[in-house]
Amino acid sequence: SPEDIYRLVHYCWRINKARAERADYVLAVLRGVVLGAYKADEWLPATPENFPDIPYADGSEAHRFGFRGEKAPADVWDMYVGQHGKRITQPELRHDQYPIRYWRCF
Repeated sequence: SPEDIYRLVHYCWRINKARAERADYVLAVLRGVVLGAYKADEWLPATPENFPDIPYADGSEAHRFGFRGEKAPADVWDMYVGQHGKRITQPELRHDQYPIRYWRCF
């Protein structure tokens, strides 16, 4: 479900916070398929205080960030995810070694 995917993707990323804050949406991608699209309302250090819903948050990754947000609007969700997920077709967005990709976040 979109809620389950959100719980898996919103916590503990090694990111450039300023650049992430300029992004319109966060896309959850697995093996080249977009499974979720979320609007990040705020990016916070990955601490137990900021993410009480994460049982394994112990403060050791406070140098990383997570976001609080919500499912993207229906038109955005349909564009990126659709009913069953959509495969990424742009060559510049194909997988590389780094799990974060900023796209058009100037």
